[in-house]
Amino acid sequence: MKKRIVILGISGYIGQYMQSFLSQSKLDQKYDITGIDVIVPRKTMCNMTFLRKDLQDTSCLKDMLLNSSFDYLINLIGITKSDNLQSFINLNVRFPGNLLNIISEYKIPHKKILLIGSAAEYGANSDLPLKENSKLIPIGHYGLSKQLQTNIFDFYKKDKDLNLNLARVFNIVSENMPSSLALGNFANQINNIKSSGNINTGDLSSKRDFLNIEDIVSAILIILFEGKKSEIYNICSGQSWQIKDLLNILIKKSNKSISIIEKKSPINNIDDSYGSNVKLKSLGWVTTSTVPETIEKMINK
Repeated sequence: MKKRIVILGISGYIGQYMQSFLSQSKLDQKYDITGIDVIVPRKTMCNMTFLRKDLQDTSCLKDMLLNSSFDYLINLIGITKSDNLQSFINLNVRFPGNLLNIISEYKIPHKKILLIGSAAEYGANSDLPLKENSKLIPIGHYGLSKQLQTNIFDFYKKDKDLNLNLARVFNIVSENMPSSLALGNFANQINNIKSSGNINTGDLSSKRDFLNIEDIVSAILIILFEGKKSEIYNICSGQSWQIKDLLNILIKKSNKSISIIEKKSPINNIDDSYGSNVKLKSLGWVTTSTVPETIEKMINK
């Protein structure tokens, strides 16, 4: 009998790419895949059973967990942007807490449960490269909510002996990035310029650790299958890129005459941030794409 993987939040940004990866790698033939989300996927890209459920309803979550046996579970449910702290708490803290509490209380059998954390948890920590045991100093509500999820992770791995991993994802780049993310916003502005014009940006001086989303998805799955129990793993490239350099790559690829109008903001700005991926590489993970190769695909030709 095939082992079963349940993926919560399958219709989201990472979930869509995970579907594609599962299909291309033929893992959807090796495993029985069930995807769950409150939103129906725009397109089903792998062989899976889709269930439309609002898992923020604790009774619905409990019913799903008690009546859907699984070997592996990945929680992709969460938000990265909101003007409301309570939204971050509900989705990034309370939901994973309810998830692990139900699994623990009812002793639901499992091989592995994987939670998704964020580089935003490290926040203002300037002791680079950031390692999984580096001090967490979040400076925004998103990073704070993910740090609280880490506290929940620590509690359930120690006190309740669940088989858990936490993957700390750094900055994502993909061909179809949403405009809510900086590089996606830049690409959208550039694509809407005919031959010449201006592009409006925030502060471009900071440096961040970016990684192709397909490499991120492959990392998530290798942590799921090979990660050591109770361990946290950074998903990162191990180097940083200045935002302005990446924007210049986009502009050069467009072959357009574009001027940058930069609005600098020193508030809550982290000059440089990149992580160590030594632990992740020890599992056999390798990258397949470079950051410039990926972002060049964001420009319409």
